Amino acid sequence: MGACIIENMLLAATDLGLGSVYLWGFIRALNDSPDLLKKLDLPEGFTPVSAVALGYPVEPFTEVKRLEKTISINIVR
Repeated sequence: MGACIIENMLLAATDLGLGSVYLWGFIRALNDSPDLLKKLDLPEGFTPVSAVALGYPVEPFTEVKRLEKTISINIVR
């Protein structure tokens, strides 16, 4: 469920012209550090599962290019 929420946050950020990054790799280390968790001031019983970083991009976004067909598909009937 958290991943779905974050995906929508990333899409909304892009729509607003913000850059965004899905952060996941450090979460285990964060959860293993009571001192860092305390600094987050989370409600009782909450456990971080992922995070998002948002900001203004250095360069403006460019138009999305259409992806070329890169995977062959064989239909077996």
